[in-house]
Amino acid sequence: MAGSKVVWDLPEIFPSPTDPSLQRAIDEVTAMAEAFAANYRGKIGPLTAKDFWQTGIKEYMYFLN
Repeated sequence: MAGSKVVWDLPEIFPSPTDPSLQRAIDEVTAMAEAFAANYRGKIGPLTAKDFWQTGIKEYMYFLN
């Protein structure tokens, strides 16, 4: 995989690369990632796996849906 170019085929989601909904989706996901990082930066280390699952991973899974 190293060095290979990834090409995504997304026409069912975004009709064209210039579709405004594509930029909105990028902006939304960027904001969600920044909020997740701000919430958990410097806080994950002391958590047990169970604690992390109950907080961070569940929040991350919510973002995926």
